[in-house]
Amino acid sequence: MNLPSQIGSLLFTHGEPITIKKLATVCEKEEHEVREALHEIKEHLSAIGITLLEEGERVQLVSAPENSSLVKKLLKIDPASDLGKASLETLTI
Repeated sequence: MNLPSQIGSLLFTHGEPITIKKLATVCEKEEHEVREALHEIKEHLSAIGITLLEEGERVQLVSAPENSSLVKKLLKIDPASDLGKASLETLTI
């Protein structure tokens, strides 16, 4: 399996921000190899409404900002929603 595929699966499954160092450890690769794979992933995601959010050394898959109103509609977000802070932050990005 290629590295972008492995990292994509990890990011999708993890659902929360994860450090590049942790990804490198899990994949048994160097951090620079993970960064290269993340760049490749980022180039391919926009076609399916997903964005790779990078905050310092942490990365996460999130919905594309231009689709936020549609995602909110699906989740029927309201002030009493059971979504956690992280989920709400992800939707607003």
